[in-house]
Amino acid sequence: MTSTITAQPVRFNELKGTERYEAVRSEIDDAVAKLATPEQWKAFLGAYAGFHQYSFTNTLLALIQKPDATLLASFRKWEEKGRKVSKGQKAIYVYAPLTKWVEDEDENGRVRKVKKVVGFRLVPVFDVSQTEGEPLPECPITCTTVDADVDPAVIDELTARIIATGYRVEYREFEGAKQGHTLYQQKLVEIDPNYSPAEQARTLAHELAHIVLGHEHRREEQAVVQSTREVEAESLAHILARRYGIPTESSSFAYIGAWAEGDVDKIKATATTVVKAAQALLDGPETADQVAFVAD
Repeated sequence: MTSTITAQPVRFNELKGTERYEAVRSEIDDAVAKLATPEQWKAFLGAYAGFHQYSFTNTLLALIQKPDATLLASFRKWEEKGRKVSKGQKAIYVYAPLTKWVEDEDENGRVRKVKKVVGFRLVPVFDVSQTEGEPLPECPITCTTVDADVDPAVIDELTARIIATGYRVEYREFEGAKQGHTLYQQKLVEIDPNYSPAEQARTLAHELAHIVLGHEHRREEQAVVQSTREVEAESLAHILARRYGIPTESSSFAYIGAWAEGDVDKIKATATTVVKAAQALLDGPETADQVAFVAD
């Protein structure tokens, strides 16, 4: 999926020093503001599904420079994977943390050396489309979509992820158009079996998103209103759908504009929440707090 975050790709590699950093900051601010439209929001989520180990800011940076980017790595990392950057390709710049070893004293007065992030710098990476060489390993789950069907392994995987959170999954018919819901007190996710496998998978992803995002405990937070919780859940479900090959045509973000109300801070905060949840879910909890690409 090609993003529409920018009309034309931006070439930060043509700039140097302070000029490059100032241009990056300006383009990020502009891109965040554009996320208030349903098309831009959906494009961002679809692209993020391809390289979910990146932060919200770095995902935007990649799309600003290469709208069709799907998988990024440094020059050295591509060599380790048996591929090399094709001649003439221009680097994509993303943020990487600057770290240094410092002394830290624990509660018992013991001093030890720990690595601490002290800042960030721009580092060059390349998209897989800019490389050539050995083919990359494929997703262990066959992500195919035919006539609103999905690989049964996808439903099994989503069900297993829900169970791993301490909830159980049961199937029953609902009245009206409801496809499923989560009963937090009973630790139960209920899905209507009368819908297509694709809709069942999409509903499982949506309910899993509610659980992972901690909406059971955030329902009483004044700042986290129902509309924001639904935007978060549907957004994370969209990332999961793209990850597992679940049809997403029925997913609608038409309400994004009204929800955002042009509030850039609200857009950024919600996108960051979704990105961190996706990192924890797809990469494991140890990556949930990563905020930038870690350079070699």
